[in-house]
Amino acid sequence: MRAAWVLPTLLALAMPAMAEEPVPDLGTVIVRLRADGVAPQDSASNITKLGGTWRSTTEAGLDADASVFLTPHLAVGLGAATTRHRFRLDGTQFGTVPVGTARLIVPSVTLQWHFTPIDRFRPYLGLGPAAAVLVSPTPAGTLVDDLYFKSRVGAVFQAGVDVALGGPFVLNADLKQMLVRTTAFSPHPGRTPVKANVKLNPTIFGVGVGYRF
Repeated sequence: MRAAWVLPTLLALAMPAMAEEPVPDLGTVIVRLRADGVAPQDSASNITKLGGTWRSTTEAGLDADASVFLTPHLAVGLGAATTRHRFRLDGTQFGTVPVGTARLIVPSVTLQWHFTPIDRFRPYLGLGPAAAVLVSPTPAGTLVDDLYFKSRVGAVFQAGVDVALGGPFVLNADLKQMLVRTTAFSPHPGRTPVKANVKLNPTIFGVGVGYRF
C-alpha cells in the first residue's frame, strides 16, 4: 500500500518546481539577444593561382533569435548572428597572403524541440537551413586587390537551454554548428582571377537574456 503513495508524492513535490517555468502554448514567443563567439572551422578547395590554406579569424559578435511556439514542445526558430572576420591564405607560393575582411551574417531557420522543464531549466534542440552571407568585403590590398563572395545555403544544428529568471525573463545559452560555404573571388582584369571554394562551418556559442511574450 505504501508504494501506491510514492508516485503521487513525487508528482506533488515536482509540481512547484515545474511551475517556475510556464509551459508555452500556441502563439508564445521567446525573443533572445546574446553575446557570442564565432569560430570558423575552415577548409577550402580549388584555390586557383595562389594555392595555400584558407584561414578565418575567430571573433566575438551578437546573435539574436526568436522561438515561435506551435505546441508546448515544438517551435520555429528564426535567428541571425553577425561578426566581422579577417581572412588569409597560409602556405602559398608567396608565403602568407592577407585576403581581406568581411562581415559574416549567418541567418538560420530551425525546427526546435523544447523538452519538459526540469526545475528552472528547459533545454531544446534544433535543426534547419542556414546561409553564410559575407557583406562589406575589404580587400587586403597586396596580392588581393578586389574581393567578392558568393553565398550558398547549408544547414545548422542547434542545442540550447532557457533558464527561468522569474516573470517573463529567461537566461539563455545556445550552441550552433553551421555547415555553410561560400565562394571567394578576386577578379583581375586581363588576368586569371583568384577563386576559392570555402567551407566556413562556424561554431557559434552565445550567452544572453530572453523575454517571453
